[in-house]
Amino acid sequence: TGRWIRIYSGEISVKWFGAKGDVVTDDRSAIQATIRDSGDSGVKSVYFPAGTYLCELAPGIGGIGVSDSAINTIHGFSAIGAGEGSVTLKLGLTSDKNFQSFFNCNGIDGLSISGITFDFNAARAATRVDVNYRFHNPAIIVQGQSKNIYIHDCTFTNCYVDQPLLVAGFTAGGSLVDADFHDNVRLENLTFTKVAEGVVNNTIQEDCSAIFMYAKNSIVTNCNFDSEIPLTDLNADSRGRTAIEMYGHNLTVTDCSFKRFRRAHI
Repeated sequence: TGRWIRIYSGEISVKWFGAKGDVVTDDRSAIQATIRDSGDSGVKSVYFPAGTYLCELAPGIGGIGVSDSAINTIHGFSAIGAGEGSVTLKLGLTSDKNFQSFFNCNGIDGLSISGITFDFNAARAATRVDVNYRFHNPAIIVQGQSKNIYIHDCTFTNCYVDQPLLVAGFTAGGSLVDADFHDNVRLENLTFTKVAEGVVNNTIQEDCSAIFMYAKNSIVTNCNFDSEIPLTDLNADSRGRTAIEMYGHNLTVTDCSFKRFRRAHI
């Protein structure tokens, strides 16, 4: 007997590894397998055809997300969607732990993510009633002195979480480290809608930011932010509902629009 060997060039499709993109099947394992193979094969590029990919536990690759460090060794890794209007990664209803994410990397040199809508699933927020619970599930986490990061043409929606896009240095214990500034981060053509931090006692919370970043020589450009929650619903917290919270040096914010946030950036 013989066997077929796939000959290919370019990106590796998540559908080759069993992802359905039918908003019913849990595609988490298939996405993780695709990412691991992209590293093993040296292709370093994963493609998402049109569809809605459900992840009951988000495929946090590496760091403090779901344990799988494959992406940390794939320097120059890229995840490419067919288009943010046609490709959605959606959290399932059981994804209720902190720091689980779709893409989670640590110390990477070269990361590009584009053409994807990240849907945090509004139905999840409606189930959160624990007053002590902090809904901290960024879609993308970049940690540990990473550099050359390009995230563009993506949408983050139903963001009932704190910091849907987190680009910051962390120690193993989760503390911010000033020395861990990322270098050369470009965030471009991103849209954030319905941004709030979870639900506490059936009330949408406010103390959140859409982007949190520790970086140098970096830019946020042509991004749109709309919390879609009236400012009259906010409390007096001085940092509540900040669109961009960033620390470091040689940082630029340009050509962005802000709606229904207490402040644009700090």
